[in-house]
Amino acid sequence: MALRNEYFWPYRFLAILPSLIIILFPGFQYLLVTRVFRIIRILRIFEFLDYLREWTMLLKALQASQARIMAFLFSILIAVTFLGALMYVVEGEKAGFTSIQRSIYWQL
Repeated sequence: MALRNEYFWPYRFLAILPSLIIILFPGFQYLLVTRVFRIIRILRIFEFLDYLREWTMLLKALQASQARIMAFLFSILIAVTFLGALMYVVEGEKAGFTSIQRSIYWQL
């Protein structure tokens, strides 16, 4: 009974509980969302918590360059919209582009 003495035994139990409930009660498929507890278990098994400092550094770097990233994504959005509208005007409805939204979809 060493499992009861472990610190993470509730997570292990909660990881398999949704599968057991789905087997017993077929209408509870939405409980599969709780399988995130398996991820917590995997993090403990592979000891990813040792890399927490590096993860924090990566998040700080992303936050520091957030303005540049947003400017880049906004410029891409403007270019896609412009080129989609241009494709709608050039190709027209004969090519199957019935709206600007459809031409943007095909441009992506």
